[in-house]
Amino acid sequence: MNTIDRSLPIATYFQIARDLQSRIGSGEWNATRKLPSEAQLAHDYGVSRMTVRQALAELDKDGIVRRRQGVGTFIGEAADRHGRVTMTMSSTMIVRRALVDMGYDPEMRLTQAKVIPVPSEDIARALQIRDDEMVAFVERSFIVDGKGLVLSHSFLPHRLVEGILDRPLVNDSIHETLSHRYGIYVERSQRWIEAVRATDDEAQALSVEVGSPQLLFTSLFLDTKSQPVEYVRTVWPGDSIRIFLEQRVELNQV
Repeated sequence: MNTIDRSLPIATYFQIARDLQSRIGSGEWNATRKLPSEAQLAHDYGVSRMTVRQALAELDKDGIVRRRQGVGTFIGEAADRHGRVTMTMSSTMIVRRALVDMGYDPEMRLTQAKVIPVPSEDIARALQIRDDEMVAFVERSFIVDGKGLVLSHSFLPHRLVEGILDRPLVNDSIHETLSHRYGIYVERSQRWIEAVRATDDEAQALSVEVGSPQLLFTSLFLDTKSQPVEYVRTVWPGDSIRIFLEQRVELNQV
C-alpha cells in the first residue's frame, strides 16, 4: 500500500499526485499506458475516491494524464520531459489502433492518394513485384492534440487493389478495405526500426527541423498465403516516442 504522510503540511491529494507522477516516470504503467481505476487507487492510498479524483485532476491539468470518461485514465503526452509516446514491441503497427490503445484520440488526415510507379527497388523487392509495376500510394498524417505525431506512407501492388483509391477507405482503414472489397486478409507483419533524419516533407508534416532525428518504422504486411500486400513507412519525431521491451531471461543451463 502507498502511504500518505499526514503530518506534512501538504494536501493529501497533492502528495498522491506527486507520487503518481513519480510512478509514471518510473515506467510502472508503460506497457498499457493506463492507470488503475479510481477505486483501486483510493484503496492503495487509503483515501476517498474524491481525493484520488483531485489528484488526477491536478495531473490532468499539467498534461501528465488524460482522463477519458467511461474509459479510464491514461498517461498523457507531458508525462515526462519530452512528452513521449511509449510503444511496446508487442504493440500493433496499425498506427491509429496503437494510438487509441495508448489512450489518445488521433485525427487521421489523408494527404495523398494516387497510383505511381514503384518508387524504389527495395519496395519492389519487399512487395515481390517488378520494378516497373505500379503501386497504390497513400500518405496519411496522424494528429494528436493539434500536433502532427506520425507520418505514414503505404504502398500496395496496384494489380491486387485496382480502384482502391476511387472511393473512401472503409472506416479509414486500408486493411478493412482490403478484406471488405478484395477478400485480402492481413495475417502477419514484419517490422524494422531505424534512426533517420527528417526530410523536407517530413519536417513540414511533423513541425520539426529538417535533419532532426526521427524513428522510422518499416512494416511489411502479409496475407494468409504469406504474400506481401502492403509496405508501410511510418515516421515518428525522435523526441516523441520511446520503445519499451520486456523479455523473459532464461538462466544459463550448466
